[in-house]
Amino acid sequence: MYDPGTSNEWKACVIHAVRGNAGLFPAGIPVRCDLTFYLPRPKSHFGTGKNASMLKPSAPKRPTGKPDRDNLDKAVCDAITAAGVWADDSQVTDGRIRKRYCLDGQSGCEIAITEDIE
Repeated sequence: MYDPGTSNEWKACVIHAVRGNAGLFPAGIPVRCDLTFYLPRPKSHFGTGKNASMLKPSAPKRPTGKPDRDNLDKAVCDAITAAGVWADDSQVTDGRIRKRYCLDGQSGCEIAITEDIE
């Protein structure tokens, strides 16, 4: 996983990751898109000195600050559209968007796209 500095770099990473799946969902096919974003923890969540690698008891379990999950969703869906996986992100009729802290320091996004047959 890679943590790009700008939204354009982020979109380029997503396009590169999904490019081999172009044309999977032609226009008119309803799509489910589940996204889990793994964000780095701020340094303030960790102790200092010999405890620098340990989370403080007060550190939140989930990321509740910026970036907003709808903005993350839009960036990824726009990139998937640009990669040609689906005709347009208006085809997305269902899906889950989650923000989590990464456990191993590797930020990124897990993407699962399927036809919405429910």
